[in-house]
Amino acid sequence: MGSSISAIYDDYDDYEFICNTLEIKAKDINHMYDHLREILKERGYGSKYDYFAHLRKVEERHKKIDSIINI
Repeated sequence: MGSSISAIYDDYDDYEFICNTLEIKAKDINHMYDHLREILKERGYGSKYDYFAHLRKVEERHKKIDSIINI
C-alpha cells in the first residue's frame, strides 16, 4: 500500500511542477487530478507526459539555438 501512496505524492510533485511552470496556483492534493486534466486539456496536451515531452523539446531547441549563436 505504501507504493500507492508514494505514487500519489509523486503525481502531486509533478502537478506542482506543471502549475509552477505555467504560473498557475496549485490546488490541494484532493483536487489535483481534475485540475491537472483541466489545465492540460486547455493547453492541448493529452497527459502530463505529453507536457514533459514538450518541455524537453523546448529545452533541446534552446540548446541548439544557443550553440548556433555562440559560434
